[in-house]
Amino acid sequence: MKRFFVSLLIVLPLLLQAQEVTLRVSVKAAMLPEGGKVYISGSTQSTGGWNPSAVELEPIGALHWVRDIRFNAGETVEFKITGGSWAREAIYEQGTVPQNFALRMTKDTTLEIFVPFWKSDADMPRTNYGSVVGKVITHKNMEYPKLLPRDVHVWLPPGYDEEDERYPVLYMHDGQNVFDPATSTMGFDWRADDIADSLIRAGEMKKIIIVAINNTRNRYPEYTRGDTTDAYMEFCSRVLKKFIDENYRTLPGRENTAVAGSSGGGLISFRLAWEYDDVYLMVAALSPAFKIYNIDYVQPVYTDPDPPRNLQIYLDNGGLGLEERLQPGIDEMLLALKKQGYEESGTFVWKKFPDALHNEKAWAERFHLPLLQFFGTKK
Repeated sequence: MKRFFVSLLIVLPLLLQAQEVTLRVSVKAAMLPEGGKVYISGSTQSTGGWNPSAVELEPIGALHWVRDIRFNAGETVEFKITGGSWAREAIYEQGTVPQNFALRMTKDTTLEIFVPFWKSDADMPRTNYGSVVGKVITHKNMEYPKLLPRDVHVWLPPGYDEEDERYPVLYMHDGQNVFDPATSTMGFDWRADDIADSLIRAGEMKKIIIVAINNTRNRYPEYTRGDTTDAYMEFCSRVLKKFIDENYRTLPGRENTAVAGSSGGGLISFRLAWEYDDVYLMVAALSPAFKIYNIDYVQPVYTDPDPPRNLQIYLDNGGLGLEERLQPGIDEMLLALKKQGYEESGTFVWKKFPDALHNEKAWAERFHLPLLQFFGTKK
């Protein structure tokens, strides 16, 4: 069935507007980024939805770029400055991946940013926090109609090569950020490999296989709605799953198949479980983007005349930055699920972490919770 050493100055605000406020981003740099263009990439649609080359600043002088961006009053935004890709991110202290700028837009504001360096593989090696634990096999450039090619990474549990047993499978999105800090956006990864390995060796969790599916520059249309989303869901559920089941010792039934992700990846994880409930029994959606911008997956769930009845669900969210803006949609989804007969219990869990930000470091700190809910040995 389908189913984040900056120099910045806050300048005196301009006149308040009733419904909208303006952020003027003024960037000065010590040198040109590769290609000579500067972009803002952030958490809102007006800042490109974390696409590093979507929202270009206007050059107004030598090594000086500006852009005015409109926000709803009270809106929260997190963003970074790039030279057009994450490999050319603005750097403020050598060897350190910067935190996001984070602002709550209550008034017209000018943000002046000085960029002393731009990241490059040659002269600006970044600090990565951690390393890969265990055995990961990468399948390069997997293709499917309407989708860009992507790598898929498969983590095998300890003892896989010495045993003959079969294992449950957890599919995860934004695969660059799942196992390897060297490929992750911010130098932090989910630590899914490290966390699962530790829980397995401690006897607290069953052995599982984890499949991490890379995103592409089309992440937004793949994870939200429309034909590209439909194609991505079909790829995950019918094509990739078949490939994994044929090439690894899996337990292929839905009772042993889970899907997980965060933000947009949390949304698509939930959609997969809801619309392909013949494939997935378990879903973990951390900080999910259920209803924000032009996205609304609450209504389809609320009005579904034939909802899946026995999904095992883990939902959570933080409370800072972008997490504040996601909260209303999560609250509405909880009500929709209740209307469809889902009550919070051992198999349907929602948790809130009020001091948590919207990033991989925060998600890694609580990723053990869904692992134990779905695969714990003491269930």
